[in-house]
Amino acid sequence: MNRLFIFFIVAILATLITSCGNSDKTSANQNIEASINNIGELTLWSGGEMIAYFSKVKVTSSVSDVMYFEDISGCKILLRDSSGDIFTYIGNGDNWYTSPGIIMKVE
Repeated sequence: MNRLFIFFIVAILATLITSCGNSDKTSANQNIEASINNIGELTLWSGGEMIAYFSKVKVTSSVSDVMYFEDISGCKILLRDSSGDIFTYIGNGDNWYTSPGIIMKVE
């Protein structure tokens, strides 16, 4: 009985240690700084509501809560205005700036 109890404790500890490592690996993959110069989709949220979606972007710079990125030519872009209406257009390789609740095209 005692050996069986020790086996279960060791199995539970091994599972917890392995799970924490996998969780850290997952969060590292979602880190914005780790995504610089990678091309992928980008969805920006504010207050639980989507404010913008880009089907193909490249993150060019990121510091804390601020991110600069470039849409790839032909990228599908959805933007929500302050009244809640969604506008769609195709990207031309423009540069963008975002921080919490703000998104701007950089001219």
